Amino acid sequence: MNDDNDENDLLLPSFSGNVMPLNISVNNDDDVDSDDEITRRIGFTPALPSFGSTSLDTLAPPSLGGLTLPGLSGNITISTLSSKQAVSTAPFVSRTPAPSPVTWNLEAAPTVPPFGNPLEPTSVFVPHTSASIVSNRVSAILQERNIQVEYERNEAECLTEDHVEFSVFLYSGKEKYCHGIIVEVQRFDGNSATFYEDSKAILDSVQETEAPPKKKAKTILLLDEDDDESVEECSEDVSLAFALKMLQGVTDVQLLGLQTLSSMTNAEKIGRRTASSTCSMLARPESEVLQKLFDLVKSEEDEPSILVQAMIVLSNITSCTPLPLENIRQRLITFLNSNRPQMALLAAKCFAMHQVDSDVADALRKAQKLGQERHQSDLFSLSSKLLRNYT
Repeated sequence: MNDDNDENDLLLPSFSGNVMPLNISVNNDDDVDSDDEITRRIGFTPALPSFGSTSLDTLAPPSLGGLTLPGLSGNITISTLSSKQAVSTAPFVSRTPAPSPVTWNLEAAPTVPPFGNPLEPTSVFVPHTSASIVSNRVSAILQERNIQVEYERNEAECLTEDHVEFSVFLYSGKEKYCHGIIVEVQRFDGNSATFYEDSKAILDSVQETEAPPKKKAKTILLLDEDDDESVEECSEDVSLAFALKMLQGVTDVQLLGLQTLSSMTNAEKIGRRTASSTCSMLARPESEVLQKLFDLVKSEEDEPSILVQAMIVLSNITSCTPLPLENIRQRLITFLNSNRPQMALLAAKCFAMHQVDSDVADALRKAQKLGQERHQSDLFSLSSKLLRNYT
């Protein structure tokens, strides 16, 4: 560099203490031919006024506002934007509130249309329960199963994630059924197996019956106001009539009917008193439902799921009262002699102590051995118990 231009050159601050080395210059030009200088290119450097020899007194952190340089008449501040100022770190908050769940609260349900189509087999009668309570139960199970629904008076129009379309209808009972609500599920489109699972869940959820009121409503005209047992028996007759209708339907409807009967005869689900009363009604020789159950057990053409569910219902009934087993006795012995632990256990549950004879005892010994070999403790224990009482 020429000495004549020294006075015109800008003396930059030094980094030696507060003095910048004089052999470093700021240059944004690409062509630098001088070999006497070590030049560093900086992408952006603010233009500094020529104030003579100026030192860098303070280097403030970016978050405190920037770079401060002393000048002739006060400090000159070069503002900078910190990374914390440039990028917001505040958490994202949605401004759209989450939709609140919709509850179906039907104050009153209409009666079944007098000239409409017959009720679907996928229907149940819920005694001693208001339309409001039943509709709330329906909306709760639909929300639980993530089923889209639109409510239109006494109808809930449903669409599942598998694109099964169906509706749930609520009707008030008439005359001797006026103390409850009829729940009907109709499928319009989609897979029947998926519909079976959803409709079963719906009908199971609405059948959480409440105890009948101590004073009967005046609308129950055909029954004595003081006859609680008559009212309860009437309700069970209606439920069993619906179940029988389902057992006469197609396979998926039969499964639903058997699941309904399984719940109605299970003391743990519905209570000891109600289950015992239902089982006693089913165990009558003239019971049409019982005869249909026997037909399903004896049939060789039914699907395994139908057979298993029918056997579960029969074993539930036997836990409360003995069954007249003449029609299916040989079929049960066949199950005891099989290599299927589940069917052998259900068959053993169908026998009362006094119904074990020599043929049944021989089959029970094989079932006992099967339970021991397959580590099926329930089958081994029950077979051993029946054999001890026989001998």
